[in-house]
Amino acid sequence: MVWKRKKRESDPLKYASTLMRYRPRSEREMRERLSRRFPADVVEETIRVLKERGLLDDERFALMMARSELAKLHGPRMIRSKLLSLGVEEEYIESALERAMREFDISGEIERLRKRMDGRKLREYLYRRGFDPKILENDPFDG
Repeated sequence: MVWKRKKRESDPLKYASTLMRYRPRSEREMRERLSRRFPADVVEETIRVLKERGLLDDERFALMMARSELAKLHGPRMIRSKLLSLGVEEEYIESALERAMREFDISGEIERLRKRMDGRKLREYLYRRGFDPKILENDPFDG
């Protein structure tokens, strides 16, 4: 079998679409990836079109990432750090974290984990995953 080399995308919108097929992107991420292949004016025009079409929205991206990361039991500190590294503005991060934390049943997850580990180990586990240690403030296993 002969392997064909993948043709480089010459259309910036097609390339952006290909990138977003793998996962949504922040505006900064998309700008960086596009700038590796296209001139600055083409990049800015592509970003404008993506925003107009609703395909590039940092506020929606932050909420989606916060929900996804919470489902993996990553805490607010870890999520904030990840979103900042992806170039999302602080105001979007805070709003997304507040909303995602309201929607997520952390107490149910803690009860599930409590069956497998004692209070101290659970506290350490959650702290390493980016949760505030006070999340277990009413924990009877405070030892």
